[in-house]
Amino acid sequence: MTNPIPPGEEGLIPHIVVGDANAAIEFYKKAFGAEEICRLPAPDGATIMHAQIKIGDNMVYLCDDHPEMCGGVSRDPLKLGTSPVTIH
Repeated sequence: MTNPIPPGEEGLIPHIVVGDANAAIEFYKKAFGAEEICRLPAPDGATIMHAQIKIGDNMVYLCDDHPEMCGGVSRDPLKLGTSPVTIH
């Protein structure tokens, strides 16, 4: 039987939306020794549609705010006024 969950992604995974994913990735690298797994740019080439970093044994997903993909609603925590974290 094939396991649909990739190795290393078995547990709960936070998925955070940030105002600047490129800067956030660099911050997590410096602050926590995060390892960048992948970075998928948006069609504009400047923002991030999806990124994966690993901190210790834990995976974290993150992306830039893309209100155009969410019915015009921002998911940026500073604009939203709350946490946009999703747990996978």
